[in-house]
Amino acid sequence: MFLQTGLLFSGKGGYLTTGNFLFGSATTTRLWYIQLPANIGAKIKLDKKITAIAGGGLYASAGISGTEKGVLYGDLTNNQVNNKVYFTNNKSYYKANTTAIRPFDFGYNVLAGIELKKFQFTFNYSHGFSNIYPADDNWDFKNQVFNFSVAYLFSLKPKK
Repeated sequence: MFLQTGLLFSGKGGYLTTGNFLFGSATTTRLWYIQLPANIGAKIKLDKKITAIAGGGLYASAGISGTEKGVLYGDLTNNQVNNKVYFTNNKSYYKANTTAIRPFDFGYNVLAGIELKKFQFTFNYSHGFSNIYPADDNWDFKNQVFNFSVAYLFSLKPKK
């Protein structure tokens, strides 16, 4: 068993379409967070050099920046969207050229991978627990992220 934690710079976001090409929108939101995961896992030695890893846990993230870009369709015109993200829990927040996103994201992680000598190769899936848009509780827009990481392992134990 092992406990894994760290401080990560994490990119999240997604693509959203509403309506149709006459009245609607198509936008991409990119969000950047500082994330603190806490995972518990197990390691299984497959041979002398390879160890399998599996685990899961929780994460907490704080939003630091973001953008929303795309197109608004309507009245036979296409208006470009080029918004900055403003992190707030205020449901009535509105300012031109901004998109409101909740400042904190909490969710779970699932991970699997291998250790090969002093390197660790890991696939991770993270999923948020709650809607990140404060203005509309009818939408179910949660962060979901797949990632792959490579880590170099070092020991804090003194050599004998």
